[in-house]
Amino acid sequence: QYKDTSHSYDRTAMVCWAMPSRDRPDMNDKSEGAPRRDIVRSPRPWAGFATSIVLSIAILLWLWHRHALVWTSLKTRWATADHALLVAVFGGSAAFHIAAGAFKLHRVLRSMGVDIRWNETLRVRLGAGPVRAFLPFSTGEIIHVLYFRARKRMTVADTSGIMIFDKSMNLIGSLWWLALGIFLASEPRIQLGILRQASSVPVALIAALLAVSFIIVFIPSIHRHVADAAMIIHPRVGEIVSGMLSPFRQLHTVQKIELLIYGVVFQLRPIVVCFFLLRSLAVPVRWVDTLLAASAAVCAGYLPGFVVGSGPRETVLVEAFGAAYGPVEAIFLGGLLMTFAVNVFPALLGLPWTVWFLRRLRRSDVTGRKG
Repeated sequence: QYKDTSHSYDRTAMVCWAMPSRDRPDMNDKSEGAPRRDIVRSPRPWAGFATSIVLSIAILLWLWHRHALVWTSLKTRWATADHALLVAVFGGSAAFHIAAGAFKLHRVLRSMGVDIRWNETLRVRLGAGPVRAFLPFSTGEIIHVLYFRARKRMTVADTSGIMIFDKSMNLIGSLWWLALGIFLASEPRIQLGILRQASSVPVALIAALLAVSFIIVFIPSIHRHVADAAMIIHPRVGEIVSGMLSPFRQLHTVQKIELLIYGVVFQLRPIVVCFFLLRSLAVPVRWVDTLLAASAAVCAGYLPGFVVGSGPRETVLVEAFGAAYGPVEAIFLGGLLMTFAVNVFPALLGLPWTVWFLRRLRRSDVTGRKG
């Protein structure tokens, strides 16, 4: 099912994963083979989910206490908000998230030679959405790994590599908008609370992260050295690492640039959502200021351990916008609405497809066991 566009080094790794099931490194390991069902039923994800909720609530309560927020002020802000604009923002954000996200994932899968139709990719993204959104530390992506392993006969390493590549495009897109925001905000005419003084240090840091990201994506020789180093640790570790890095090696430069553009455009959505949400709450933010603060909030949302990134995201927005625009309760409410519009609401729309998704996953699991 895969396009053989790699060098002999890559083909060697693929041959290893094409061996009969009894000879595959992880197929006879009951801790990994039987567990597709066990992973879903394991209480550990729910314990992690509970922990992430506690951490997010703790950060939000600290922010509430720090700025002495009052519940009645939040209710007043909500009552006087532009609800028509809120409905438009929520609907547009969800539609773009589902359609563009599925399109980007479909392009990655097809570029890797996976035989999958657009309709199936869309339903998989919808059905897996609630699990992906609410499990902490990005462990929700495991559900994608289980599905493609069962339905497309892909290895865990190859499927994980596709998910890592897809997420890396999102991260580079977020860093791109953050770097642009810092560059624009470095001009003296831009006033933005604690981010008013954009020194050369954060600019250099973001530039370095972007440079490293581009090197990792576009220089395949780096991946060979990483896989060789992993092989020194253990041959099986080297094979797994080689499979996880396969998208970075096998995709052509033009394909990588195309997918990178998709990632940059996709990550513009939360920034636009933040801008219009604050405007709906009568906060007169400027676009250049939102570009910096919202992109920084998106990057903060990647911090592990918080449910849907909530807590760090609202903190960045309040600390960035509060001093310049205020009132703080409007910024705080805007941060909560941003979390719901960007992460929660689109995931909840996928609940009707979650049953279909889990049934197909379970049916594949049972068929695989009988086979």
